Order: sequence, then structure tokens, then C-alpha cells
Amino acid sequence: MSKNIFDKADVILLGAGCANLSLAARANELIDYEFTIIDPGIYTAQNHIWGFWRMPWLANTKPISRKCWYKWKIISENKSIIHSTEVFPYTAINRNDWTDDCKKKAINNDIKFKDKFTKNINLKLLIVDHQKYQLITCSNILLDMKFKQKKMCLMILQQC
Repeated sequence: MSKNIFDKADVILLGAGCANLSLAARANELIDYEFTIIDPGIYTAQNHIWGFWRMPWLANTKPISRKCWYKWKIISENKSIIHSTEVFPYTAINRNDWTDDCKKKAINNDIKFKDKFTKNINLKLLIVDHQKYQLITCSNILLDMKFKQKKMCLMILQQC
């Protein structure tokens, strides 16, 4: 039986890292897809500070910003230069504040969270461990995820 052309495509996100949570937080913009995040919760990254110029596409970071600088000084042995901006401040946020904010948005977007996954499913897109992107177009793939030593492995046991 083929899927109706108007059905949503299943997107499986393996791992609740920054990239996958960032995508899930914006899932409401991708209405043709239904997202599920598979993450056993055994690995948590250490918190650290991210610094960046807050460009228009990063405006959503303002509420969770730890600090913003509109004026800064570059100092070398020979001179000191003061720079400033009124539009794109240098911004610092905590990694965990970002992922927590993204997770809340993902939940509001009806993203499903599961801690394990072994199932026959017709996948259109599989995003693995927030670093690799792999397009799978065949149907009836049996997935069995194994989580070992803080790394995520995916084994495709049966493929068409």
C-alpha cells in the first residue's frame, strides 16, 4: 500500500544533540514532516559558552543570552581599537540554555521523544547523531540502535 501524497513523511532524529534539537524546535516550519527524536539520555554534553555575532537569523537567542556586547576593544602590542555596533551584538549563551529552550519548543511542536527504537518503518529521512545526514528512500528497513560508550551507532539489519 502506498502512502497518500498528502501524508507527512517520517523523520527520525537520532540523538538529542544541539543540531537535532535546533531542527526540532523549528519543526512547525516544516509541515510536511513528522519528527521523532530517539535518544536514550545516557549521554549529556558538558555545558559551555557559545559566542557569536547575533545576526537576524539568530534573533531567537536574545531571551536566553547570557551577555551581549555592543562595544568592544581589540588590543595589540602597538595599539588599541574600539569597535561598536547597534545592529549585530556579540552574544554569549550557555549551551544547556540553548538545548533546553529548543527542547521546550520541540515539545510545543508535538515532536515525539523516545528512548529506544526497533521497528519496521518506511523512512524518508534519517538524521543520525546530529553530525551525519543520510537520505533513505527504500521501505521496510529494520532499525536497531545501539548506544555504546557515549557514542551512537545505527545498525541497518535488513534493507530492501
